[in-house]
Amino acid sequence: MYRHTQEALNGLKTEIKACKKYVDLATQQAQKGNVGNAIQFLEIAQTARTCANQAHEALWDLSKGQLSDDAFDRFCEAETLSQVIHKAHKAIQQARF
Repeated sequence: MYRHTQEALNGLKTEIKACKKYVDLATQQAQKGNVGNAIQFLEIAQTARTCANQAHEALWDLSKGQLSDDAFDRFCEAETLSQVIHKAHKAIQQARF
């Protein structure tokens, strides 16, 4: 999928940004009581997380573990996306009850 370290890093940045954006949108919709919309945004966020995980692995493989400071920061940020998504899940659960 990715052929170069910079390409993987750019992909990782894009997917992290997308994941967080759609988690925020899902949370906002849940807080407004729009559970259906919240779930749709959450599904997009989960897809972005999957893509971020792929870029995360590619970045590690292509860099052979030798990451720049920026790449390391994004690498670590990608590892927190599950917790970010969990917050949206909680907001949706609260909106349902």
